[in-house]
Amino acid sequence: MFRIPYRWTRSTIGTNLGSCYWDLRNGIINIFKWLPVIWFDQDWDWSYLATIMEFKLRNMSKSAEHWSTLSHKVHQRRMLVCAEILKRLDKDEYWDNMQKVFADKKHAALMAEIQSKGDQKYFGILIGKYMREWWG
Repeated sequence: MFRIPYRWTRSTIGTNLGSCYWDLRNGIINIFKWLPVIWFDQDWDWSYLATIMEFKLRNMSKSAEHWSTLSHKVHQRRMLVCAEILKRLDKDEYWDNMQKVFADKKHAALMAEIQSKGDQKYFGILIGKYMREWWG
């Protein structure tokens, strides 16, 4: 027997048609917004994942301005910190920065590795602990 889903009853059809309009509108906007990021994506390198995640986190932090929670500024800041860490990991300038500070190449290499691992660990902690709280 055919049943009309609750979503499309007489009392809810207007709201649902409005939702369909906004979903279509936002989908088309997202296509153009994400096209430059996705165009160069490759499945074989983690740096493309970092680029996609950085873009997503920056967009989410912009939309967090409209959240109605008291801690939206804290969440915005955490998202931007994660985006900056991803940007630093993708640029991979740890060796160059440590070479300027330390004359000994072994010590510079060790410190660059420690800094890189620290950024990775901190990113993992932030994402693991707060990601499910980042919703609008």
